[in-house]
Amino acid sequence: RLPIAFQGRPEEPLPTYWGNDNSTNTDAGHYMGIIVLILALFGFWRNRHIPMVVGLAIAGLLGLVLSWGGNFPLVYDIFYNVFPLFDKFRAPSQLLVMLEFVGPILAGFGAASLLAAAKEPASGLTTLARNFRFGSIGAVAFALIGLVVGGSYASAMAGDTLLQSIYGGTVPTDVIDAVYTIVRTDWLLTALFAGVFCFLASRFVAGKMGGHLLMAAVIVMTAVDLWRVDARAMIKNQPKAAAFAVYTETEADRMLKTDTTTYRVADVTRGPTHPAYHLHQHIGGYSAAKMRRYQDLMDITAQGSTSMPGPGVAWDILNTKYLISPQPAAATDRQVGPNLFLRTSTMPRAWF
Repeated sequence: RLPIAFQGRPEEPLPTYWGNDNSTNTDAGHYMGIIVLILALFGFWRNRHIPMVVGLAIAGLLGLVLSWGGNFPLVYDIFYNVFPLFDKFRAPSQLLVMLEFVGPILAGFGAASLLAAAKEPASGLTTLARNFRFGSIGAVAFALIGLVVGGSYASAMAGDTLLQSIYGGTVPTDVIDAVYTIVRTDWLLTALFAGVFCFLASRFVAGKMGGHLLMAAVIVMTAVDLWRVDARAMIKNQPKAAAFAVYTETEADRMLKTDTTTYRVADVTRGPTHPAYHLHQHIGGYSAAKMRRYQDLMDITAQGSTSMPGPGVAWDILNTKYLISPQPAAATDRQVGPNLFLRTSTMPRAWF
């Protein structure tokens, strides 16, 4: 008789990996840059009579709304239930790429429209220059708001139930301070870039600055704005020798290489890349497009894990002969080496 987890659909929804349409976060920042965003909005407004521009704007807005997933079911559920293959997408947040694709194109329209505005009648230029000056004032106000709400942001983090569950009750003060420092820096730099751009645009429209100089400033500020976000993922880079030092062969690895039979390994101590490095056949490992049935197995036995199925009968049917772990996973596991256990309940491989 199979364990309860294998006797049909669970009564409560599982935190599945595929199709988790209620996710509230992403692994990496989706960012275009504030100047690109301002130019995109300006480009749409100035060229809203062009069908292509309207189509681009609709596509970008649709991508933004759909990226909210189950947090905005009014639109998402229609696409999920009606449009063919839409329910095969894993992460709704990735639909933000539609907005990030459309945004720079509309920003190009905006830059062209801004440069062409110098040829407009004086009355129109005066209004446009005034609007950009208002934009600079708005950027200053935005910066001040960021400084004022700092205490509220920290309080919200301290009371966040997800963070409390991660840290076992109380969110550490140093974590709150570190996150708020990043948020405050982003907030102020966004205000700075927006304010400077609007000020330079108002100077250009007023005829006190050349178009080439304006576009050069836009390119430099946008590159800096994008790089400061992109570079965060590379902060933890380390030399190759240090990075590969973690793959040093252990006694368990050497013992496994002497077993010439057909088997798989479950390594719960070092992560899936370590057994792969030593060419052990491992039941885990990450793929963004793994077989759905295998992910179902992980969802049922390991609560939506992206690394490997949970222990028990799942390991048995996957021909998991050895367990690399400081301690056994079952009473029948027999230790045969340092951090190495022989699983006596494993089954031979079967193919269908």
